[in-house]
Amino acid sequence: MIADFFGPSNRQLLGVNYPPRGDVGDRAVLICPPIGQEYVRTYWALGLLCNQLARKNIYAMRLDYRGHGDSFGKTHDVNSIEDWKLDIESAIQKLKADSGCRSVMLVGLRFGASLAAEVAAENYDVNSLVAWEPVFRGDQYLAELRLIHKNMLDLWYKPVSTIKDPDHEELLGSLYTSTLLSEIALWRLELDSLLVPQLVLSREERAPDNRPAWQRNLVIDDEDSWKKLVELEVAWLRPHTTQQVVAGIVDMFDRLDLNELLGNSRDTLIGAES
Repeated sequence: MIADFFGPSNRQLLGVNYPPRGDVGDRAVLICPPIGQEYVRTYWALGLLCNQLARKNIYAMRLDYRGHGDSFGKTHDVNSIEDWKLDIESAIQKLKADSGCRSVMLVGLRFGASLAAEVAAENYDVNSLVAWEPVFRGDQYLAELRLIHKNMLDLWYKPVSTIKDPDHEELLGSLYTSTLLSEIALWRLELDSLLVPQLVLSREERAPDNRPAWQRNLVIDDEDSWKKLVELEVAWLRPHTTQQVVAGIVDMFDRLDLNELLGNSRDTLIGAES
């Protein structure tokens, strides 16, 4: 494991690399974590995932977005979703340089999967996308977080309230600008229209007739829901969950490698996957 800061001196991001001992063979993965409290609850487990990928000779990097972990700023310094997308773009170039790979796979969890999908649509250095329980509707996502936040405050012995601020809102310990939350509320993710080889990880099967040929669905056998914050950490710590995810990622690389697609243009990728 190698922790390394990159980017301008006043806006440095942290990327934690997990280089394998063997030849990576053009297999590199950028982990795009969730945001806010979900980031905190999955931090350690995502590190375990990276370790497992490295054992499969896959070069993995775990990114801290701005306002998260040891990267610069706080969450209330983020004014737009575009800021986090730029962080992913920068991390892609960093990962390519460190690993020597020509292209990378983006692996995102929850809102990180949604951000990764947006970047994959625009960046041809992305060869594929693994979307783990992605957020499809931002308004529903925020409603879930606000409900959990309210329930958390109700558990205190003495009544606790969040300071009223028209420009900011606190959700589970993270302070967000109203501008950013408005963007998230309008968020709609359309994976089926994304022309990138995809693996969607979820607890529910998507109807085969409703997905494109370049999209595969892997149902993870887990009794807990990754959509529920209180269960997210527990679900991630189960060894069989990580094993299934790693197996899905390896299979995705094998499919790309079999057709000699790693490092090729997006047009070639889609043509072969179709």
